[in-house]
Amino acid sequence: MSRLCKVMAVAMGLLLALILAGPGMSQSPDDDDNVIWIPEQLTTQLAVQAAYDDENVYFYLQWPTDTPHFYHDYLVYEDGQWVRYGASPVGSQEFGVYEDRVTFLVDDGSVYGFKNQGCYVTCHDGLRFMSDAVGKDEVQRHAYLGEVLERDDVRKYLPQSRAGENWYDAPWDILESEQTLSDYRANGVFLDFWHWRAHRGNPIGYADDQYVMEFRSSDEGKGPYTTNWDNDLNQPKFMFNPQLTGQYALRWDKVVAREYTQDDYYYLSEEIAMPFDLGHPWQEGDVIPRRLLREPDGSHGTIRADGRWSDGLWHVELVRALDTGYPMDDKPFLEGRTYTVGFAIHKNATGSRWHYISFPLTLGIGQDADVTAMRLSDQEPDWEDIKPVMVDLFYPGQTDWEFVTSDAHPGAEAIRIDDRGCGSCHHSALKMGQASVALEVRDEGNWAWTVAAGVLVIVGGSITVLNLQRRKN
Repeated sequence: MSRLCKVMAVAMGLLLALILAGPGMSQSPDDDDNVIWIPEQLTTQLAVQAAYDDENVYFYLQWPTDTPHFYHDYLVYEDGQWVRYGASPVGSQEFGVYEDRVTFLVDDGSVYGFKNQGCYVTCHDGLRFMSDAVGKDEVQRHAYLGEVLERDDVRKYLPQSRAGENWYDAPWDILESEQTLSDYRANGVFLDFWHWRAHRGNPIGYADDQYVMEFRSSDEGKGPYTTNWDNDLNQPKFMFNPQLTGQYALRWDKVVAREYTQDDYYYLSEEIAMPFDLGHPWQEGDVIPRRLLREPDGSHGTIRADGRWSDGLWHVELVRALDTGYPMDDKPFLEGRTYTVGFAIHKNATGSRWHYISFPLTLGIGQDADVTAMRLSDQEPDWEDIKPVMVDLFYPGQTDWEFVTSDAHPGAEAIRIDDRGCGSCHHSALKMGQASVALEVRDEGNWAWTVAAGVLVIVGGSITVLNLQRRKN
């Protein structure tokens, strides 16, 4: 390789290093619309095990994180007011008060594109926390999303829920009729969404049960948490019952220092709560969780969960009936069938789109697949007897369905005919992460041009040095 080629390679390496800058580094101008944040690591791994018996299906999921995050969304007493810390952040939450999560989507072959493209069929232009996120006012004015669903943002949805010219066309604001959407769900055209949260459910033994069709929606019934806030009085509705917990509130300094463990009451549930007492002598730095955990019911309460962090790993077991009896919300698991699943995890106190996702995988119930659920007889699963499948996950950035099906994407034609997946070209999670980051920052003009100019200076200066060396020689 010539000296010039070596210099160019070094320069491009520096460019990539800048793109993959440290955690929390903003990659666009510092303003209210800045949603560019690149994690330090572009990939991670998830160990997946599965089993089933005559009644239930079991999943055991493990993933690494040096610091577990099970604190979430707290109200802190400051200057006589209760101030919220822990709203869904851009990137990592400053004080670590955003919970770790693991999720997966399940399809039985009813959703176009999911077998090959996985989670990408749910990610679109205009979703919240995207650079082009649709404004709240516009969503609220929408005849269906705003007036019927009473939403103020756009979240995951399927192309089949939109009335585009082609099956893959999915404008956020042009939906199929309500009757068509209802018929789709009745015929199983939705993704079952399993959603484990380290705070909003795990302490009381539940995961959230949701689905994705025209929106990311919760199953019917009462969910495992609600909001502990009185909008009229600007104060919490509930506080800790000191007779049961030994405390009226947590302390903010202990939260920041991460002194509360999973064996402590870092959460607030109906069993340990009492009505908020305005007359209590509240102290500066008192903390009350903004989420109140509760026993879920109906279709919303079908997934039992047990998650513990130890030795640098989250260990999460999920259990659900093979057939919950709620066909409009849940996919039944049938012996001998194969399904498609897509996994994702949130760690390092990140929320919203700052997660890691997998390529789609097959899940076999008593059938050979990427992940094969082992048939049990009368015993509980012994996870030491079941070999884990190591799943590579990557940071997807803002790569969305509209891009991957557009002429700007070389693989669009294969995706439009649902012929193959991203892995057929990108081959690895790392390459997917690198491609996603490059796409995320490509339109951030000021930052990108600054980096590009810096690289040109490096290259130009190096060429000058090489020419001077040649003249001396």
